[in-house]
Amino acid sequence: MSALLAGALISGALGVGKAIFGGAQAARGRKEMKNLLANRPQYNIPEAYSKALGLAQQRAAGEMPGMDKYQQMYGEATSRAMTSAERGSISSNVYQGAVQSAQDRELQALQQLAIMGAQYKTQASQQLETAQNRMGGLQQEAWDFNTNQPYQMKLQMASENKQAGWQNLYGGLNDISQTVMNFAGTRYYTDMLKSLQKP
Repeated sequence: MSALLAGALISGALGVGKAIFGGAQAARGRKEMKNLLANRPQYNIPEAYSKALGLAQQRAAGEMPGMDKYQQMYGEATSRAMTSAERGSISSNVYQGAVQSAQDRELQALQQLAIMGAQYKTQASQQLETAQNRMGGLQQEAWDFNTNQPYQMKLQMASENKQAGWQNLYGGLNDISQTVMNFAGTRYYTDMLKSLQKP
């Protein structure tokens, strides 16, 4: 009888020791994961992309570089042509023809400049859209890496902790009930054998 009791106690003690060791090991693992998660590197969007977006915004908001200078140059050229025509014209008809020709050239140049400016604005808008799309993708990546992934890891850890807790609880209760059942069954069996051996 005492050997059975000793066996049950040893079995129970081994089960308790196993549970304590497993719990300590799980706690160490959780602590290590929490430390790793707390010190997880952050994803920062490279500064070059922010600068590229800023430049694209400036280009899209402004006019074609040099537009004012070209307009000024065309006006000065027309003015010089008119001054030359005034000095060198032998009649008012010749003067008016030279002035008309200079103004026509300036108008054509301004029209060409306007077309180039519109093309520049269109291209700058397309470049801005590309830069915004690139930045949006990088912002999404940064959010996923810095916010979503850590949240999902913590959620997974919490789920695993809950599951491990229930398994440990049921495993401990099962071990205790097994030990009690084994001890009770063995004791009942030995008591029955003793009663049969009595005269």
